[in-house]
Amino acid sequence: MIEKLSELSQFKFRPHPSNILTKKALTALKSDYRKKYGKQFKEEEKNDSSKQQDEVRARKIEATNEFLNNFYLPLRQKYEADIEWYK
Repeated sequence: MIEKLSELSQFKFRPHPSNILTKKALTALKSDYRKKYGKQFKEEEKNDSSKQQDEVRARKIEATNEFLNNFYLPLRQKYEADIEWYK
């Protein structure tokens, strides 16, 4: 490893600024971001929530159909068959 330390001298490192924007530009962005991007984010949030609601509705319908088809209707048919037998 010590032999490879000389290869590191091939790279030149330069300092980078801590922030690209000036303080004035940064404060302007902080104050105006709601005006500029608020509508866009609200639309995205609305679309996401509507997708989630659609998924929840589909799951509820699926659970209801499964309950009716696998539990309720077979028991009802059996009960109705038993009632007709007694008559």
